[in-house]
Amino acid sequence: YMGESYYEISMISEGRKQVALVLGGAYSGKEVEIENVSHWDSTDITINIVEGGSEDKTPYIWIGVDEIKDPLKIQTTDGVIIE
Repeated sequence: YMGESYYEISMISEGRKQVALVLGGAYSGKEVEIENVSHWDSTDITINIVEGGSEDKTPYIWIGVDEIKDPLKIQTTDGVIIE
């Protein structure tokens, strides 16, 4: 469980969607990178957490996608699921 981590989905231009992902305090001082986005049966987004952010900043990333097939699953390369 990551605590305080969450994502929100919003519409951007021409029907595209954006996933805003914010990681909780346990990840302060880290950066988020996109590892993979898959759209087979559902949309799966895999992120990689790396060193390099400011210690006092909450890591976040905006991910633009053409479509989201439910159920959307976001997880880290370590297998932690973000809900």
